[in-house]
Amino acid sequence: MLAKALPLALTLGAVTLAMPTANQGLQTFKLRAENEQTKTIRIAAARVGLGDEQITSGALVDVDGRRAGTFGVTCTLIVVHAQYSLELCDGWGQLTGGQLTIAGVSRSNANHAIWAITGGTGRYQTAQGEIQLDQLNNHQTAVTFTLAN
Repeated sequence: MLAKALPLALTLGAVTLAMPTANQGLQTFKLRAENEQTKTIRIAAARVGLGDEQITSGALVDVDGRRAGTFGVTCTLIVVHAQYSLELCDGWGQLTGGQLTIAGVSRSNANHAIWAITGGTGRYQTAQGEIQLDQLNNHQTAVTFTLAN
């Protein structure tokens, strides 16, 4: 999740997803994460500081706007600089057929991040790969999953 409320922030159901592209053993599909709930927990109420957390959950929708699953992400502030901060994030996405787990670092002054797919369940139990997160606004993130076969 990007520090600006990126879901994962997976800004993953009832819709069966086709794994559209299969290229050199890779499968890629795109969803949009839509934040439905966000909570920020501050260690010191007056300022941003190490250990602050942001928790976000919501819906994953396909390219046609249909609900494809749900997601949840927790990000912890690990570096604070005058110009930016870094968050260490981990989360999950529930899709038809199983779950994917994810983790990565996001920078507060960037709208793009790449995180690792760390595992999964069901049809994703051997999942490896990465997700690209592109923040569209404070409530939506484009998410591109690239799974290795």
